[in-house]
Amino acid sequence: MPDRQRAMSWSTFERIYKPLTDQPIEHVDIPKGTEVHTIWTLVDAEGQLQLVPGWHIVNRLGYYITEKPWIEGDDLWVRW
Repeated sequence: MPDRQRAMSWSTFERIYKPLTDQPIEHVDIPKGTEVHTIWTLVDAEGQLQLVPGWHIVNRLGYYITEKPWIEGDDLWVRW
């Protein structure tokens, strides 16, 4: 199946993925054993804030954990 790229709004993200917090958390606050496909990283992408699936280090501002996992192969990002 080909990769799909799509952007979504924060409200759509909340409805679909159900973040467990309304504020980003630090990497040390992510519980041990958290499913990697439920971790999203808030990044500064050339001056624009974006929430991207997965564990990222560069330009990270924090992390979100969701109830619903993202799917491998989807190129998702959330407009901030």
